Amino acid sequence: MDELIEVFIEESTEILESLDQNLLKLEQQINRENPDPELVNQIFRSLHTLKGNSGLASADKIKELTHKMEFLLDLLRKNKIRLTEAFVDLLFKGVDMVKILLKEVSTGVDQQVNLSDLLAQMDHLMEGEVTPTEKTSPLDLYHIPKEISRVLTEYEEARLLDTIQKGIPIYELLLNLKITDLERTISQILEKINGWGEVITKLPISKSSSTFDLQLKVIFACKWNLSEVVENLKNITELQPTDYAIQPLLPEDKTISQSLGLAPSIPVEEPRSTPLETSVSIETAHAKAVEEQGKPLPEKVEKQTPLQEQPKSTGGSGEKESLESWGNTVRVDIKKLDNLMNIVGELVLAKARYQQIESQIEPDPKLRVLWDEFKKNNKFTSKKLEDLREGILQVRMVPIGQLFSRFPRIVRDLTRTGEKKVRLILKGEDTELDKAVIDEMGEVLVHMIRNAVDHGIEPIPLRLERNKPIEGTLILNAYQEGSHIVIEVEDDGSGIDVDKLTQRAIERGLIEKGAHLSKSELLSVMMSTGISTAQTITDISGRGVGMDAVKSTLSKLKGTIDFETAPGLGTRFIIKLPLTLAIIQVLLVKVVDQIYAIPLTSVLESFKMTRDKIELIDKQEVTQLRDMILPLMRLTDAFNLPNSQGNKNSFYVVVVGLAERKIGVIVDELLDQQEIVIKPLGRYLADTPGFAGATTLGDGRVVLILDVAGLIESLNAKFR
Repeated sequence: MDELIEVFIEESTEILESLDQNLLKLEQQINRENPDPELVNQIFRSLHTLKGNSGLASADKIKELTHKMEFLLDLLRKNKIRLTEAFVDLLFKGVDMVKILLKEVSTGVDQQVNLSDLLAQMDHLMEGEVTPTEKTSPLDLYHIPKEISRVLTEYEEARLLDTIQKGIPIYELLLNLKITDLERTISQILEKINGWGEVITKLPISKSSSTFDLQLKVIFACKWNLSEVVENLKNITELQPTDYAIQPLLPEDKTISQSLGLAPSIPVEEPRSTPLETSVSIETAHAKAVEEQGKPLPEKVEKQTPLQEQPKSTGGSGEKESLESWGNTVRVDIKKLDNLMNIVGELVLAKARYQQIESQIEPDPKLRVLWDEFKKNNKFTSKKLEDLREGILQVRMVPIGQLFSRFPRIVRDLTRTGEKKVRLILKGEDTELDKAVIDEMGEVLVHMIRNAVDHGIEPIPLRLERNKPIEGTLILNAYQEGSHIVIEVEDDGSGIDVDKLTQRAIERGLIEKGAHLSKSELLSVMMSTGISTAQTITDISGRGVGMDAVKSTLSKLKGTIDFETAPGLGTRFIIKLPLTLAIIQVLLVKVVDQIYAIPLTSVLESFKMTRDKIELIDKQEVTQLRDMILPLMRLTDAFNLPNSQGNKNSFYVVVVGLAERKIGVIVDELLDQQEIVIKPLGRYLADTPGFAGATTLGDGRVVLILDVAGLIESLNAKFR
């Protein structure tokens, strides 16, 4: 995939997320006589940008669809069509279709999409809803090209009209741009043009060639004549003579740009429709306005009146701030950050090696001075390495609100039938999490939100019967807790039906009839493949695959899940995730002659135990730990190692746990705590049970990292 397509997909994804959010806001204004014009303009400009970018990326299907959607929005903002439920539904369908087509562009695989039905629905809506009498824009009197006038916001239209009526020249600058350093180049060019006059609007054009990647049309006002403007354009270092063409926007003197030799320098769009003769002036248009509308346009000033100093509008300043923010933002491929983190990981291993050397030379009195210097240097290096690691981690961290923003649209779609009403409340959107973790958590939260809406929150009649509000509440909350991020999904629905869940587990042969499940066993059953308490299978859920997928992803992310439920009151799921997956703290343990690493986030405590404290319950070794029975697991048995503990009277137990599930892992020795870099096991060993990855110690030894969740699951399976 070339760089241009990658940028197109990334920017289009952001635009589509913004469209989802803005269309939800627009839906709240259905049947209003005058929907928020700023919101409508924002949606319109998003579609216009998407259309322009898709033409640049040769995504013709997206260009065709967004053009039709853009036309619908244009009718709405000009009050020629009513904002109805059908109108918003079609726009949502269009956004969903663009997402599918975007996948087609990214993968190169034909998604077998047929646009004709959706486009026909949009045409049908326009035929039935468009007001027959069209309101003429004042700009039409000056024969401003439709491709420009129809995409202007109200503010831009007012500025253009006001400037024309004051007789100030308006220029149309066509720029040829390379995708490299695009935002900075545009920012600098517009800043310099704003120094001469006023940039009214900028419009991307769907055209590219071997010499440029993007064309941008800039409409600006300036008191200078065309030759003076051209001379000043030559002084912009970012522009070469072949990078632009300029001409007056009003068709009064098109021959000037030709005589300056500018127009042939770059390919310009097709000639405009219905151009005026060069002799037609603003005065002629003014007279025509009097004839057609029966009243003169507002009094204008002389044509060569200089631009007056005017207070900046919110729109103008906002645009300037936006351009300044472009200069302060850099898009970085996550793979580059991964590579940086890998380098830091290698440095962490080198640090461990230096610390090992430090401990080796410490006992030698002859090397005392060297050891002292070595220790100081190691301490300084460790501090700077930690700063570097934290800096890279901060770059990788993004607000979880980027993930949460997807879910209002999902909840809206799930409740479209009207059988349920659900209010989604988002909290902790500023909480930051590693980008890699956020990317993985998308599907997890989709499954959990679907379950909450379908299984948890009751239909309206049942909520009324239970004296609950008609509208159910679904809360998505995130916050930091130590070195973890906690995500809670809470609903005020029926709660988990423990009896029904137990019955399903019996039917599936997971437990014996008459068994009473503990909370941890209930959670394990819920996460099993094929388990569902739904009476019927729907488009939303009921197949028993959702929570199994949740378990699989959380296991990969080294995360945990717990739940709280009360019959008739609701359920809350609590997910804990590490802030990052790249570097973690581990406890190194020894079993026989093997060294293993246990993630410190899963270690609850450790203690030394004698053989006489072990008891057998149903052939399972357990011990009494304060007021609880702790199941024990020997790694020698789990990994088929020689039993070194057979003749020993004492050994160590490391208590590990996920949520309320705890087991004691029997080991020979507790060695050390270290900061290590997680490395994947590779394609052939990726599915090896009991291991989450591997790492390299400072002395070069490779150590396997234990998968605590997998160990607990295997012990639970043994119990069952």
